[in-house]
Amino acid sequence: MPSVREKRAWVSVLNNMIGEIVLVFFLSVLAVILYDNLNYKWVSISTLPLQIFGIALSIFLAFLNNTAYDRWWEARGLWGAITNLSRTFTRQSLTFVKTDREQEKTECEQFKNDLVCRQIAYAYALRDALRDNDPTPCLMSYATEPEIEALKKEPNLPIALLQKQGEALSKAHSRGWLTELSYMNLDNTLSEITNAQGGCERIKNTPIPAPYRVFSHNLVFFFCCAIPFGLVATTEAKTLFVATATALGFFTLERVGRMLADPFLAHANSVNLDKIVETIETNLTARINL
Repeated sequence: MPSVREKRAWVSVLNNMIGEIVLVFFLSVLAVILYDNLNYKWVSISTLPLQIFGIALSIFLAFLNNTAYDRWWEARGLWGAITNLSRTFTRQSLTFVKTDREQEKTECEQFKNDLVCRQIAYAYALRDALRDNDPTPCLMSYATEPEIEALKKEPNLPIALLQKQGEALSKAHSRGWLTELSYMNLDNTLSEITNAQGGCERIKNTPIPAPYRVFSHNLVFFFCCAIPFGLVATTEAKTLFVATATALGFFTLERVGRMLADPFLAHANSVNLDKIVETIETNLTARINL
């Protein structure tokens, strides 16, 4: 049985092209009426040009869809890396940061909790930044009011949070809570998280060139509008169903490719960032005392 998300994905694609499908259906009705009922045989066009154009269009759509899927898959891989790196950072923070001074142990434990909370806030902030949403509301549960006010001024809030993580680790190292090797390992983990974020920002800020997206939509639209007039001489009344079904296939390919090309947007066919971030939050909060 299809999952709820799979059903939503199909519905989102269908809703996005319902207008074009209805138009093709009515053009099919018009073609049948003109050709069969009114005997206007001139409305029929040769199928040979349509066949050649359809093959070329299929190859073009396959290229665009492969490119779009590569972007989607890379985005999913980068967020998989962010998930594992967040787990690694939490494990390292909780095991590497320590003190032998009894009077500092409570402060040290709170310090470790703050590191983990800030990492959760980072995951939420990165999700919202990639969607061009205001990321500050997600900080309410995991940052203090002064921190939130300071972060509001930052042009790249996720990077600012990583900067605060680095500054906190440097402070812990200077206080003797981290050995040199442990400090280097934690800093390397932050660098890997930064690299993953850079990959996400590259995908977001480098879309598929607009001419490809515009031409693919227009070519599919005009091709599907011509299908009824190419089929009416051979399929007659069946043109209503054959042309509509063919148009449904081409419009679906075009719409799916367009949606996958923007993998961070909040729709059913994007990378499920909400679920990924919730997983990070659940995994990390289970390790600390909240």
